[in-house]
Amino acid sequence: GGGELAIDRSGFTNNSAPNGGAVFGGGVVRISSSVLTGNAATGPGGGISVDAGATLTLIDSTVSGNQARNGGGVYATRRSTGTVRGSTISGN
Repeated sequence: GGGELAIDRSGFTNNSAPNGGAVFGGGVVRISSSVLTGNAATGPGGGISVDAGATLTLIDSTVSGNQARNGGGVYATRRSTGTVRGSTISGN
């Protein structure tokens, strides 16, 4: 849904879910200094999935080795906005 989600200095490894294997959110989603690796989703966003109209900020983080039907590392709809700074998204 909406609201705010802030994740700082955290790790998400080998999790699974229908959407957003590690993180699924709407509204404002801010992830900083974190590692999301080896997560999986049967739908979109193996590492991170954000709802329509959400704002995603990914700072100084690593998103790697995640799997999903769409958006292995990060999935955001057309109506979402985002900023990625100082981060690595690879091998998803």
